[in-house]
Amino acid sequence: MTKYEIFYYDVWGNEEEGYSVNDVIPTGDFIFTDTSKSSLCKKLGLDDPYKIDVLFSEDVIYIDYDGKPYCELRNKD
Repeated sequence: MTKYEIFYYDVWGNEEEGYSVNDVIPTGDFIFTDTSKSSLCKKLGLDDPYKIDVLFSEDVIYIDYDGKPYCELRNKD
């Protein structure tokens, strides 16, 4: 498992016109997780792994939930 810091998004927009991330907010909260959708949902307190979309970058995991930008996890290992 890898250690990640959670960064939440301030999201603007709506379902019809689309969403954009206005700001990225560091939380100071850390989780240890693998990169499976079920593990990410459980660690982030989300209820449906079928609603999660995950994009992997070098040291960042970008997470959308139910079609909306949700947060990013930054690798702290």
